[in-house]
Amino acid sequence: MAMDPSFKIIDYGSPQWEDAVLLREKVLRHSIGSSFSKAELEEESKHIQVASYLEGDLVGTAVLVNEGNAFKVQRVAVDENFRNKNIGSKMMQFCESIVIENNANSIYCHARDKAVDFYLQNGYKKEGEYFQEDGIPHLKMLKSF
Repeated sequence: MAMDPSFKIIDYGSPQWEDAVLLREKVLRHSIGSSFSKAELEEESKHIQVASYLEGDLVGTAVLVNEGNAFKVQRVAVDENFRNKNIGSKMMQFCESIVIENNANSIYCHARDKAVDFYLQNGYKKEGEYFQEDGIPHLKMLKSF
């Protein structure tokens, strides 16, 4: 079955954003026994919210933080039932197009250890050494344009 997801920027605080937060918590936080704090979620009001839909259902989400010449992509999550179907890679391409449209020249993330190969496959390069974030090993991954 071909997966042809659609992508869009969603509004902070909207029902779509609330659904995206629930998906991110399910994928990224439940496994480490935590959830997003009110302050973390309020900070998202300054960021670009990206959502991926398949036949009307939310299947992926990411958050872009504009830092001028670079963007940080964070809270990248794909529903576990839709992994390994190229949705994450297509969502990264959508995020990268936003970065380029905003005249930035790079995008980076703090990748969990188990996501490093995904970012390498999508043209990101390892930067520096592993570090702890949320009690999990992470590595900075960078893609320049």
